[in-house]
Amino acid sequence: MKKIILSVLCWASMGNAVGKSSGPLGLGIVFGNPTALTGKYVVSNVLAYDFGLAFSFSDYILIYGDHLVSIPAGFGNKTKFVSQLTPYYGIGAILVSTTTDRSKDDRILGKKSGSVGLGLRIPLGVEWRPIQPDFAFFAEIVPGISVVPETSAMFQGGLGLRYFF
Repeated sequence: MKKIILSVLCWASMGNAVGKSSGPLGLGIVFGNPTALTGKYVVSNVLAYDFGLAFSFSDYILIYGDHLVSIPAGFGNKTKFVSQLTPYYGIGAILVSTTTDRSKDDRILGKKSGSVGLGLRIPLGVEWRPIQPDFAFFAEIVPGISVVPETSAMFQGGLGLRYFF
């Protein structure tokens, strides 16, 4: 039995070692503003959809989604590392619902107590996706605008990690 399990594990790891690509769905976490659970669905080498969920049980829930356009080899390919960096840009939306009094802290879309907010996001970032393992590391800045309940500028960003399967 031990030999069978060891053989299966060796066979599976060899599949990744010979260039088996990971799947189109990546899940992970982004640390920043907001710190959130994040996902990415890759449609092609230039098109993807990004989504996230952040929450505080006693304060707010925040959901965002972005349409991303990647620029493969956007920094050139002078080194292996540089060739694995992919800049991207996009457009998206953010939805926030707050539950507590925010009259003194309106950092989330300029919102006050118990209201819903909607905004537009423009993510600008870079992703490093080494061949093995199937992780992607990314950094992004996200300027945007809150449109509901009031119009105001917003700024988000973070560093993140996703595992693709």
